[in-house]
Amino acid sequence: MFVTAQRTLLFINYHTVAPVQGPPVPPTLSQRLAAVVKQLRTAMGTHGLQDPVSQALLILLFNHLGRALHRFASLAQRVAAGTAAIRKRPPPATPRPAAAKPPKLTFPRRWCWLFKIAPGHQMAAGRGHLRILLADPDMAAFLEVAPQAARLFRPLCRILGIAKAPDLPTILFPERPKRAPKPRAPRPPKEPRPPRVRRKPRPIQIYPTQTWQEREALDRELAEWHANRRPYVPPKPSKIALAPQSQFQQPEPRPRPPPWRGNMMGR
Repeated sequence: MFVTAQRTLLFINYHTVAPVQGPPVPPTLSQRLAAVVKQLRTAMGTHGLQDPVSQALLILLFNHLGRALHRFASLAQRVAAGTAAIRKRPPPATPRPAAAKPPKLTFPRRWCWLFKIAPGHQMAAGRGHLRILLADPDMAAFLEVAPQAARLFRPLCRILGIAKAPDLPTILFPERPKRAPKPRAPRPPKEPRPPRVRRKPRPIQIYPTQTWQEREALDRELAEWHANRRPYVPPKPSKIALAPQSQFQQPEPRPRPPPWRGNMMGR
């Protein structure tokens, strides 16, 4: 009985026709975006374990990517079903009083701030894959049908540093009009300043203005003084004790040489 059952299974396996495999189905935009989000999340998780200082901001961005992915998948389903529509909220009849809300955590407004917190080749690869997805013609056609999806990618472009380019949809980078400058109060007229009196600049003397004739005359005068001066002879010690000199009596000063006037070279 066991042998019969085994032969039956072999017969079924041998004569079973394998299903014909068709061409591979390309992934949808939601699946491609999910792969990009997974890669970015993996890079943030790897860096968050190494740097605990930026964990709070990375966790906030981790959850934001999950919500953006869920909203994009839901929007893609509604576009495929033909039920997606842009709804404009009518302005309220009476303005509501602003309710006190707790402070909300927001991302930095700096350009490409994620690479300064979590740099690495894995984060750069995630940015490149996201840019390839945004440059895909299917994504451009999807944004034309559902332009509200651009609000999901604009923060990611600013966070990852994806700049405006010809191959990217223009709806991702809208041109915002510049704000008009605030009117300033007129300033009182300033009092006129008195005319500035420019003084004549003094000549800069790098070397002393002394001719060679003056230097030779000074050298002769100094040599004559050395030749005519009296040699100094120390006094002999006296055997008789001299009376102490008065405090007002000062010794005769020794003659001093003439003033030395020369240039910077010692002449």
